[in-house]
Amino acid sequence: MSPIFNWKNKIDIFNKRWNISVADNSTETFTKFKTRVLSTFADIENHIMTPDIRTFCKIFGIAYDERHTRYVYILNAIKNTSSLTDLCLMLEVIFAFDIYDNSRYVVMERHNKGWYLKETKEIFEISGIQTRIIESASGEIFIVPSGEKKLDEELVNPVLSFLQSGSNKHFISALQFYEQKKWVNCAESLRRSLEEYLREKLENNIGLQANISEISKKLKNQKSPAQTRNIVATNFGHLNQFFNENSKHGDGDLEESDAEFLIYQIALLMKYIEKYI
Repeated sequence: MSPIFNWKNKIDIFNKRWNISVADNSTETFTKFKTRVLSTFADIENHIMTPDIRTFCKIFGIAYDERHTRYVYILNAIKNTSSLTDLCLMLEVIFAFDIYDNSRYVVMERHNKGWYLKETKEIFEISGIQTRIIESASGEIFIVPSGEKKLDEELVNPVLSFLQSGSNKHFISALQFYEQKKWVNCAESLRRSLEEYLREKLENNIGLQANISEISKKLKNQKSPAQTRNIVATNFGHLNQFFNENSKHGDGDLEESDAEFLIYQIALLMKYIEKYI
């Protein structure tokens, strides 16, 4: 366990011992979080190539001046933002770049992408920000909202580790729509992720409804227990009907609890299928 995680635990224990109630002050929490990010990324522009810095400026609408290439565009953008969502997007964009180790030129400055990723994960943990960093099977870094910790660790994170590019992209989109409170978009992205996942597994290009019977046959061939297999098929049928009525062919009256249920239900189905196929 990282030392900073131990410090967080120590602070929590101290507060409990002294009966200190830590108020949920979102403004103060964000300010401390941003300060930690600024400290960690203080030299980030020494580790990113100029074309990528220019791309960052283009994405966030920042005027880039070729005459001032060493101006700290990224650091100032972080300083000036007052939105947690915008800051998380900035971090996700930064991690999409090639962050290189420039210790050949600066003594004792071995800050590559792995170092920044480790430090950022610790910042999220100690700050208590309700988000998490995920590294996909292809090495992409995503920042997504956290759900219930135990379920995330056992369902969502493992699923993201084995999904291929198509299904993974849609699952990540679903989590991002969940964060934005766009419940119908979240549901539709989950449908597309599930559809792509079954296509990848069954190596075909047919739709979700047609693949439900195909996946049942495949599970039967792989000796999946009959009763469990029937439950899986039934769930698939209900999900397909739900998607047709609420996201694929029209916008349903969905709430946060619906989207959360769908995320975990589909993750559970994918995890079960992954065990047998």
